[in-house]
Amino acid sequence: MMRNIKSRDEAARRGAEKTKDKTKGPRKIARRYEVGPCYWRAEDGREYFFRAPTLADGASLWLLARDSRTLELNSAYSYLLLAGHFADTCVVAERGANPVAFVSAFVSPAASDTVFVWQIAVAEEERGRGLAQRLLHQLLARPACRSVRALEATVTPSNAASRALFRSLARNLRVPMSAGSGYAPELFPGGAHEREELLHIGPLPPAARGRALTEAGDVEHDAQLLETTTS
Repeated sequence: MMRNIKSRDEAARRGAEKTKDKTKGPRKIARRYEVGPCYWRAEDGREYFFRAPTLADGASLWLLARDSRTLELNSAYSYLLLAGHFADTCVVAERGANPVAFVSAFVSPAASDTVFVWQIAVAEEERGRGLAQRLLHQLLARPACRSVRALEATVTPSNAASRALFRSLARNLRVPMSAGSGYAPELFPGGAHEREELLHIGPLPPAARGRALTEAGDVEHDAQLLETTTS
């Protein structure tokens, strides 16, 4: 599945030169980036493959959520539904053909210009490499999110890591993030659940998807992604 690294690096350089010569701003980059499966190499050299999930990934998504020790674990059936019915707005990251991270999301039935992020899970041994941030960039770059102008998620007050992740995303996209009322404790069984605050990132201008590409990593990595996905 994976190409010769040297060949990909040469293709990356060619892609970077084409981008400099033929694009005037991030919108053109965003349109080229609006594709599906692609590779990404982290700073430590680890290489990941991003793609949409399939039904065969349902069990792996459940295990990643379970092993995160921070996410609320849903039924295995829920993850099969996500992989089967919401694959266009979910992303799986593989390393060595094994799923090591995922983001699950859906376009809101009540607001077709808003994508709601349900869960993000990264295997413990893959953390600290910006993988969660990259998953969100991948999500926003997907064709299913072409008309999306806002990203939302609910986060508990004690979940500092998730708040920092979404705050960083908003900063990279150069758009505001606000917090509002989400789900009150009394809505949950027993009322022992923390309140869930609704985070809103947006409005997302067309250029925001290009910014997610150009500001999230170094130019060579981004050019490599472009070449891999458009060849």
